[in-house]
Amino acid sequence: MTRRVLVTGAAKRLGRRFALHLAARGFDVAVHARTSRAEAEAVAEDIRAMGRRACTVFADLRDEAAIESAVETAVAALGGLDTLVLSASSFPPDAIETLDGATFLDTLHVNTVGPFLFARAARAHLVRSKPGRIVVLGDVHASRPLGGFLAYSAAKAALASVTQSLARAFAPDVTVNAILPGSVLPPDDFDANALERLRARTPTGRLGSPEDLLPVLDFLVDAPTQVTGVSIPVDGGRSIAP
Repeated sequence: MTRRVLVTGAAKRLGRRFALHLAARGFDVAVHARTSRAEAEAVAEDIRAMGRRACTVFADLRDEAAIESAVETAVAALGGLDTLVLSASSFPPDAIETLDGATFLDTLHVNTVGPFLFARAARAHLVRSKPGRIVVLGDVHASRPLGGFLAYSAAKAALASVTQSLARAFAPDVTVNAILPGSVLPPDDFDANALERLRARTPTGRLGSPEDLLPVLDFLVDAPTQVTGVSIPVDGGRSIAP
């Protein structure tokens, strides 16, 4: 039976990698983006070249109506929805001295409220799959705040709580679990010295890669229904490092 997935933030970076990987596994894919239309269409074309169905949907994670419309468009294009991968996020640097309330709230909206709205909008469709699956891209820095990223770390901490709350609310028909990467695909302008410090504090001695996350994604989209409300670190041991 064909499986259908909506991947948020799928035009670039980890979301793109997740979308292409799931397509290679036989999923039909709805590729979500906010403004990266050309990149999203390119991902969809790559998926169609694999012999899978693909569509693109667009929504700002701050726009509840647009999120609901994106989910309905994906369902109509793919004929249903079995899996939702919530990988869209923002990673804005900040400083306590200058971080203002509006910026803080915007970061929370994109990284926490938006994923919640996508999950709620998709719930009824996922329930029909019994079990439906939701995989959330969290962050190890939810419990180990990253210096210079106060709002982002706080938003990911809130997302961890939302993941568990949704797992309780959506059971038994939909599982909700999270992957917690460490440093994977940092922005191109991320400070090289900071990256080296992160690597040095990582027990495995290296930063992560998308390939480290894919086996965990595979597990969570296929895991038994008894696996719900869990967050799996894939961080090279950062979460247990001193």
